[in-house]
Amino acid sequence: NLHFGTIKCDMCAIMLKKNIREMELLDCTCGKAWEVDLARFYIYLKENYQVNEAYYFIGYVNKNNDELYKQIIDAGFTILFKEHNKKAKSAKKGNVDMDIVFEIMKNVVDNTEFNNIVLVSGDGDYIKMVKYLVEKKVFKKVLFPNRRFYSSLYKQLGSEFYDYMENIKNHIGTDINEKGS
Repeated sequence: NLHFGTIKCDMCAIMLKKNIREMELLDCTCGKAWEVDLARFYIYLKENYQVNEAYYFIGYVNKNNDELYKQIIDAGFTILFKEHNKKAKSAKKGNVDMDIVFEIMKNVVDNTEFNNIVLVSGDGDYIKMVKYLVEKKVFKKVLFPNRRFYSSLYKQLGSEFYDYMENIKNHIGTDINEKGS
């Protein structure tokens, strides 16, 4: 969600008549696409939300992404990969929603210092958990990677519990114009 929601520009995909999944950061000509600097994002989470541990969930291990995994770890994040049966013959699904919910709830139960939860997603499937965490006063914020694609269910929480990553872009990202120069 984090990566896809910031570097993919749906407006330029329509204009270029491309599938959004095929879009690259530099394909965006309108300036909406940008890339999160993970090291800056980690520092932002620590300084603004007092986050001591930051987890980055990934659907499955792909040997072609070793450099990406190294960047994520070097930035300060702990990577959690979705568990898969190594003998499975079908395509591996990368859906990590249940893993995220499990890890958060496990930590809420087992770790009394786990009280500054920030979720990066626009997926409404988390709303029930988020409401519970707000009630328990351990939830800080859900950050939506893309202003156009997020569940309106979060609006019932009040704006103090959500924000758009675009609003913190100047703290944590670089846009394509900066990358090109």
